[in-house]
Amino acid sequence: MKTTLIALLFSILFGCNSVDTNSNVLLPNKNTKVETQPSFPTKNHFCKCLKENENKASTYSTKSLDFVVCGTIIQSDLPGLIMSNLSIYNCDTQESITQFDSATTYRIKTQSDTIKIEIIEKLPFGEHWSWQPIKTSSQNIYIKDDSINVTQIMADYTSPKIDPNLSNSYIEFILKYGAQDLEWDHTIGVLKLLALNNDKRASNILSSFDKYYYYKNCNLCKEHLTETLKEVKWLTK
Repeated sequence: MKTTLIALLFSILFGCNSVDTNSNVLLPNKNTKVETQPSFPTKNHFCKCLKENENKASTYSTKSLDFVVCGTIIQSDLPGLIMSNLSIYNCDTQESITQFDSATTYRIKTQSDTIKIEIIEKLPFGEHWSWQPIKTSSQNIYIKDDSINVTQIMADYTSPKIDPNLSNSYIEFILKYGAQDLEWDHTIGVLKLLALNNDKRASNILSSFDKYYYYKNCNLCKEHLTETLKEVKWLTK
């Protein structure tokens, strides 16, 4: 009888702190640190991604405001995160600050009270004209007087060093033989890179690409070429 009473008393005193193994909820006490995915703590509240399919990537804190960067991390072992499907939210208001689609890649950098979003495009470059990431434009989010300011997307192209012998050989081949036997998207990519580096011959070939590549029945070719010409004009003005 005495043993039964002791067991009953022990159950009353300590039974309330047991965890229901069939429950997904952990009831916190003063010694419990709670982290709810995809939320995670910053200074004194939780930051979270607002869409179901978004993954948390990083948080960024200023003296007065916190942000959460959400999206798909492509590479993180270099200065700045390389991401796609990018969204940035204000932790205080849970409002979207800026969003980009999954068709483009971005590098996120932070400096002082500024988040810099570099828009990365893959263009053929190097000895074998292989697709490589190159920054073409950027957008800044910065804090001034405790308010969030978002700039327009700005042209921010950094010209890579291109071997003039390679570029001359490529241009001369197209002028002589045309581009019909080449992959049209790769060819437009090379010409775009050269045009961005102020090669007027490349710009002229892009402007009259139908002379070098027959794409009358390729709507995708037309759309891609039209967008390329617009972007070259914008980035070089």
